[in-house]
Amino acid sequence: KWEINRDNLVVGEILGRGNYGIVYKGTYEGETPTDVAIKTMKDGLNMEQNEIEFLTEIGFMLNVGDHPNVLKVIGCCTTVKPIMLVTEYLKYGDLLHFLWDAREHVTEKSLFLMSADVATGMDFLTRSRIIHGDLAARNILVGEDLRCKISDFGLANDVYRYGAIKGQSERCVPFKWISPERMMSGKVPITSKSDVWSFGNLMYEMVTLGCMPFPDVESDGLLEKLKSGYRMKQPSSCSDEMFSIMTKCWKWKASSRPSFTNLIKLIDEETKKLK
Repeated sequence: KWEINRDNLVVGEILGRGNYGIVYKGTYEGETPTDVAIKTMKDGLNMEQNEIEFLTEIGFMLNVGDHPNVLKVIGCCTTVKPIMLVTEYLKYGDLLHFLWDAREHVTEKSLFLMSADVATGMDFLTRSRIIHGDLAARNILVGEDLRCKISDFGLANDVYRYGAIKGQSERCVPFKWISPERMMSGKVPITSKSDVWSFGNLMYEMVTLGCMPFPDVESDGLLEKLKSGYRMKQPSSCSDEMFSIMTKCWKWKASSRPSFTNLIKLIDEETKKLK
């Protein structure tokens, strides 16, 4: 069903480099030519292990299901190397670079709407019992009408299969985006509320137009500071309403954080107040 003929793919410019390889812009010559993104395997060390993980991620993405706020899979090429995952192409690329490049075009209302998109996609994943594990601006893609879609399910696959994120993969995630329970390396169960913490950090990235979370703290000392009650200050560019939502995501006790369903309602209420 998902296997596509690679002769129908035209590979174009490089869009970026991921964990396993290079992502290209391309064209899928189906019934009508379609712009696509093509994720490929790169040569190098641990090829066999990387291939297994890439194939597993492809299989996982094929089973996530279709949702307007989750990156859509077009198909894959797995019978002949190099292995390829083909997804829809989103013209503005990842959210982090979009925030850097489009500073003068981003309004508070657009940030709320984009936040709502991410929360809606995450709510869909949560209902499917999927924990993303790496929610950050770099893993959100932006398309027409600034529609945001969640991508990069490498760690989500780990949680789904093993109930935890494997040590090697965990080290790939920048420390400042993850929840305190993730920082404690498996001593506390990972739940969807771990993604909610990261969503608060994602909102911080958005309102600061691409600044790294916890800019004043070294990663090594972050967990101890969080234990003692430290949280990020309200950025000057951040409204009280948006900051209130962010701080709800940063409750120490995971069960005290809102669900993504609740976050959608909170964001929607504030968006309606804006012109």
